[in-house]
Amino acid sequence: MIDLKLLESVADERLGQFAEYADDHELFPLFHEMLRQLLIHKPKDPLLWMAEFMEKRPLPSIIVVAPPTANETGLCKTLAAAMNAVHVSTTSLLQVAIERKTSLGMQALPAFSQHQLVPDRIMTELLMLRLAQPDVQERGFVLEGYPRTRDQALALQRKGIVASNVLILDWPASALLDQAAHQFIDPVTNRAYDVRVHTEIDADVRARLTQKMSLTEVMVQDRLTAYHRHLPGILDTLKMHVRIPVPHLPGAGVLASATGERALESAGLEPVLDAIAQTLKVRLPSAGATTHRVLLCGGSKEVQGRLGEMMEAHFQLVFASPHRLFAEEVSRHGPRAAKFAAALAGKSTIPDTEIAQLLHDRLQQPDAARHGWVLTATDDGWTPALLDKFASLGVRPSRVLVVAHDSEHWGADEVSNPGWQTVIQERFHAPMHPFFVKGSTRPPTGGKLQTVVVDADEPVDQVVERVRQVLLRPVEYYVPRMY
Repeated sequence: MIDLKLLESVADERLGQFAEYADDHELFPLFHEMLRQLLIHKPKDPLLWMAEFMEKRPLPSIIVVAPPTANETGLCKTLAAAMNAVHVSTTSLLQVAIERKTSLGMQALPAFSQHQLVPDRIMTELLMLRLAQPDVQERGFVLEGYPRTRDQALALQRKGIVASNVLILDWPASALLDQAAHQFIDPVTNRAYDVRVHTEIDADVRARLTQKMSLTEVMVQDRLTAYHRHLPGILDTLKMHVRIPVPHLPGAGVLASATGERALESAGLEPVLDAIAQTLKVRLPSAGATTHRVLLCGGSKEVQGRLGEMMEAHFQLVFASPHRLFAEEVSRHGPRAAKFAAALAGKSTIPDTEIAQLLHDRLQQPDAARHGWVLTATDDGWTPALLDKFASLGVRPSRVLVVAHDSEHWGADEVSNPGWQTVIQERFHAPMHPFFVKGSTRPPTGGKLQTVVVDADEPVDQVVERVRQVLLRPVEYYVPRMY
């Protein structure tokens, strides 16, 4: 809902345009983020800082958290390349610092050589030095290996590092233990092998293969125990995180080189990359206001009407439909009362042009512009012709709820009114949410389709909560395919 104090000088007939402009250009998230960064950096000249901030493009700041021995390096590099960001690995930072015998490297060496957690102060200083480099400042980063504790996560926040995305990769412990048990290294060439996959190894090489001390069952189990002990604190600190399950696939532990980077093509991790790509399409919700403009499609008119009335009562949205507008005109004996009464009785039909104009006029009223609206179509549903005429009048929804009786009937309206989904996406560019009133099976989804599963037997308050979650769901934006 729009803050009315912002609109005191805006004419009633322009309220809808104001709301659409603010939502389309993401003004509330923009100023919310700018204020947050302003308070973090505390510049001496706030106006100059804000001017420079507005000229910068948003940079990715992605944190990847994974259990020890998961070998997520290759995945993080692929992600960084797709986002044109810098891959930052704390393990690599430590290795370089130790090799160069820097002050921080020498302080970290005792813990690092014993495969123990390096003190937080050392890790944080190393990381902040890297994040301050020009390439990271210009391109953003994908961070691997940090934080590993709640204190480290808090240290990031104290330093003003706020992640745009936090990805928690969930590998089954049994898969990690099995993977570690089959990984060996050639001490002569320093080449890593997974004996489940590298079956044709020279006899002399096989004879000298040894298991790394850090990959013994006892060491891996100890490190996993420590990881799961610290994980709840990390999740509690980095609240806007997404957990992504990683399937246990044969060959998922293949090491591509002496550096221990995973060969993604052999590991079969494409589904994980796809899940990450879908996650990165989601813009986090801001604390700013928004005006919901919801289009209900599909399903029966009774179900649509019930949902519309529910959203009107609980979310203070203006509920508009041709049926309701016809009835209001009849009840007040307006100039089109006779025509609309005949349409309500099923004795005549109203042209799409007139229906579209009627809906448009209702949605331009100040209450709809201020509070937002939810809209249903005629008994025939949203035909492509009606949607085209509606879009041509400049009315655009911010959300589309697709109502289906169950998963088997998903797409039934697309069959009876072919093309309406295409028209919605092409004309309105609005995310679509299949919304089920019965059944629990998710339909096939793709593109901008998002699923909300609701059972018909649920109490009304639970259904309302499901709809609320849809309205709070952020809008998608495009990211490139990562493999």
